[in-house]
Amino acid sequence: MTAEAEGRRWALTGGHAVTPAGIVREATIGLDGGRIASVGRAAPGPGAEVVDIGGLMVLPGFIDLHIHGAGGADAHAGRSRRWPRSCRAAA
Repeated sequence: MTAEAEGRRWALTGGHAVTPAGIVREATIGLDGGRIASVGRAAPGPGAEVVDIGGLMVLPGFIDLHIHGAGGADAHAGRSRRWPRSCRAAA
């Protein structure tokens, strides 16, 4: 969590949330302090900064691990000794 996110609350509205239970259409995704607090059809909570995401698909909690390298190391170079540098940079 970043210092900027700490203590802030957002509500992403108007998008479609993909969850293990299915797709929640016109969902409200509540974020509190940089963490997912809720996903559903409820109205945004009091004090939340509302962001209309206009029909976008959202995968709350999904982390994309697909990378091509980091920290000056290229995953396609085939040099395994550089992987620790890449991992440290991505962490």
